[in-house]
Amino acid sequence: MNGVLGMTTLLLETDLNKDQRELAESIRSSGDGLLQIINDILDFSKMEAGKIEIETVPFNLEEVVVRTKKLLEVRARDKGIELCVKFDENAPKDYLGDPGRLGQILLNLCGNAVKFTKQGHVQIATQCLERSASNATIRIAIEDTGIGLSDAAIEMIFDQFSQADTSTTRKFGGTGLGLTITKQLVELMGGSLSVASDLGVGPTFSIEITLPISQPVKEQPKAAIVQVEPIRAYILVAEDNSVNQIVAKRMLENIGCRIDIAEDGQVCVEMLKARAYDLVFMDCQMPRLDGFDATRAIRALDLPRSKTPVVAMTANALAGDRERCLESGMDDYLSKPMKPEQLREILTRWLPDPEDRVVLD
Repeated sequence: MNGVLGMTTLLLETDLNKDQRELAESIRSSGDGLLQIINDILDFSKMEAGKIEIETVPFNLEEVVVRTKKLLEVRARDKGIELCVKFDENAPKDYLGDPGRLGQILLNLCGNAVKFTKQGHVQIATQCLERSASNATIRIAIEDTGIGLSDAAIEMIFDQFSQADTSTTRKFGGTGLGLTITKQLVELMGGSLSVASDLGVGPTFSIEITLPISQPVKEQPKAAIVQVEPIRAYILVAEDNSVNQIVAKRMLENIGCRIDIAEDGQVCVEMLKARAYDLVFMDCQMPRLDGFDATRAIRALDLPRSKTPVVAMTANALAGDRERCLESGMDDYLSKPMKPEQLREILTRWLPDPEDRVVLD
């Protein structure tokens, strides 16, 4: 699933026509929904097993809130909803706690608010309820103009696998675990989560938590921008999936390479027979001839073609997959979704010296 989402995100950075972009957006949206379900189940399982750990590090509360807002701005804008934040000017800004888990809590609550609100607004507001020299009790309220909740729904809303009613799952999706997980995370951090609402009037979810006050987090100096030299090489990509072909081609061209595509293992071997390449990126699962047999066929070619570096580029990431690739004669293994820096590292490791590379036309 991460591979699909990574590839779809990279695809959206390429030049697509309107229909292709809408299809890619649809795939990513569906994948996001499925990934959220998987993550909910995994988090719930960790909590049941007592495996969730809470960090204590310095963080800036306003930065966590603003980051949540930015993550949801596009979704809110697409629905015509105003997403706003309101800070208590008299409250401390810096605390000791777990900003990652707090961000997860806010993202879940605010994401639900955006999902269930057809028009109007969603607001995140912070308030300092009590303050001493070392601690502050903070209230974070997420309020929206959505569908609201009945008293009966409020009583069960934090129960596992529960939603306001059965039509909610059909209309909006989800597992019914999100709020259960959120409430447990708040409690693990020493806080409480409550909700107030009337049916037809949007709810307000309130987090109350006492945190140690921290010294302001010093901003790290920005690293100087390093100009990266392009890598000039002639690469053959064996890949049967058209989306993955586009993404791999675009990423490698951005690095500076020239790319040819082989749609299956048999075509890959024939293309390598016909001309030299500096390196082959090989998908493992392809029609006619898979990546393993294609690599064996390459190693059986005459020199110097048989010595061409072959790197697996596959979504398989289970134990033993890397070993199987190397046993077939591949030189290295790269799991999808790959990142530009990973591609650059692989190319640097396996490409011939510049003077020995294929001369490009």
